Amino acid sequence: MKTIKRNIFFFLLSILISISSSLAQIAEYYKAIYNTEKKDTFASIIKKFVKSDSVINANTPMIKKTIAANPKVKNWEDIPIEKDITLYISPDFADLEKMKQQKDIFNKKLAEKKAKEKREIIASENATRKFSIFYMASSGRMNETPQDGKTSIQYNQNSPLTLGLSFQNRNIESKWSLSMSAYVSYYPKSNIATDTVIVQDSSAKIPLEYGITSYLQHATYKKVSFYGGMDFEKISSLNIDELLTEKTDHMTAITHKTLYITGGMQYVIRPWIFKTSFSRSVFSEISTPTIKPYTGYKILFHAIYPIKKSRYSALFLFKHHEMKGETTLQINRLGVGFSYSF
Repeated sequence: MKTIKRNIFFFLLSILISISSSLAQIAEYYKAIYNTEKKDTFASIIKKFVKSDSVINANTPMIKKTIAANPKVKNWEDIPIEKDITLYISPDFADLEKMKQQKDIFNKKLAEKKAKEKREIIASENATRKFSIFYMASSGRMNETPQDGKTSIQYNQNSPLTLGLSFQNRNIESKWSLSMSAYVSYYPKSNIATDTVIVQDSSAKIPLEYGITSYLQHATYKKVSFYGGMDFEKISSLNIDELLTEKTDHMTAITHKTLYITGGMQYVIRPWIFKTSFSRSVFSEISTPTIKPYTGYKILFHAIYPIKKSRYSALFLFKHHEMKGETTLQINRLGVGFSYSF
C-alpha cells in the first residue's frame, strides 16, 4: 500500500514539475510590438527595450527568436518605416521601464493612425467634389431576331478595355448632388455564330463605343438615394438585315446613337454600394439610313466594393438592352473592373 501511495506521489510530482517547466518556458520572453521609425536599425530598436549594460549579439537566443518571428523583414539594417515588428525580450536583459515607455508610444501611434483613418473616411464621405477614374473589362452576348421571327442570330462583343472618368458635386446640407461620367470602350472584331446564313467573313470590325451620363441625386434616406437624368451612348451591332436578304456575304457593323431618360436608386449595405437604374430611349439615330432607328430600354445593375484603407474600389456591372427596329436586339453584358478616387 505504501508503495502505491509513493508511486502516486512521485507521479503527481512529475506532472507538477512538467507544468512548472512549461509555464517557465512561456514566461521565458517578454513579447512587444514596435512600429519602426526613420533611421531605425535592429540594434537601435533592441536598445530601446533592454538595460544599457546589456551585451547582446546575433547568437543571443532572444535575437534569433525575434528574427524567426518576422520572416517578412529581409534586411534588418534597412527596415521599412512604419512597419510593425514583433520583439522577444529576455527577462535577463529587459528594462521594464523602457518597455512600458515603448508600449505607451506604440499605443499612442496606433490611436493616432486610427483617428487619421477615420478622419480620411469622413472627409471622403463628406467631400463636396470627387473625381474617379475607372477601368473595366466586359463580355457581351448579342441576340438579334428579325421581325418575321423565323431565325435568331447570336454573337459576342467582348471588350478588354473600358476607360472612364466620373465626377460628383455634393451639397451636404440640401442632400442633393450632381454626378457626371464618360467612358470609351474598345472592341476587337465581333464573331457571328449561325447556321441560318452563309458568311465568308464571319467577323466585323467594331467601332469604339462611348457613353455620357448626367444625373441629379437626392439622399432621401440614410442609406437610400434616388437619382434621375439623361444618358447618351453610341453602341454597335452587326448588319443582320444585309445577311438575311443576301445583299452581302461579309459582316459589317452599324452604330446606334441613343439618348435615354433615366431613373434609378442607390442603396448602401456597408461596405457595398449598389445602384440599379432603368433607362428609356427618347431619341435614336442609326448609321445606315435605310434601316429604321432602334428604340427601347436598358436596365443597369452596378455594385461597388470600396477597398479598405485605400482610394480603390472593385466594380461589378450587369447591363441589359432591349431594342427594336429592323430586328429585335437584346444585349446582356457583364463587366468587372476597379476605380480610383481623388
